[in-house]
Amino acid sequence: MMNKYVLDYIGRFKIKNVNNLIIQRELIDPLINEGFKEGTLLNIYRRVNAIFSFAIKNEFLDRKRFTSPNLKKASESIKRNALTINEVTEILEIARTKYKITHYTCLSLLFLTGMRVGELSALQWETDIDFENNLIHINKTKDRFGSRSPKTKNSYRKFPMNESIKNILLDYRKWYEEIMETYKFRNPEGHVIITYGW
Repeated sequence: MMNKYVLDYIGRFKIKNVNNLIIQRELIDPLINEGFKEGTLLNIYRRVNAIFSFAIKNEFLDRKRFTSPNLKKASESIKRNALTINEVTEILEIARTKYKITHYTCLSLLFLTGMRVGELSALQWETDIDFENNLIHINKTKDRFGSRSPKTKNSYRKFPMNESIKNILLDYRKWYEEIMETYKFRNPEGHVIITYGW
């Protein structure tokens, strides 16, 4: 973010000359014109603000010469609303009664564990599902390019399986093992989640 936006747009100015006009005209307005949302612009501004706060604290500057930018012309960020418990329950019931077991298992694990879709896709029976200790090991992610390590250390975690999650996985594994008798060659890595093209 620093190299791509801040340095490219205002990197040519001496830090002591940066003021409201330069921040607005040279950084914020061009990014608004490129279609950046209000939330992203605020994140960029906070980074710039942190740099100037550091410069003042370490006496490179005597004071900050700008205040918050004008974001009136920026489009609003998408508001993300969390589902209520009733909505989650309704979705899971619909998935359980009207869709296939893979859909229900995927949605249940995503809702009940909070793991990401890529983390769910990367789960393997042998290494990640521990029925004996009631744990799900989350230590990789998977996308269209295949499995890989997570981006951050915090992404490595163990999730405790309660009875509900365990029973969902046990029911799914029973179905899975029946399917795999015929199609084992298509899932040699033993991924938990498989598709229905089989």
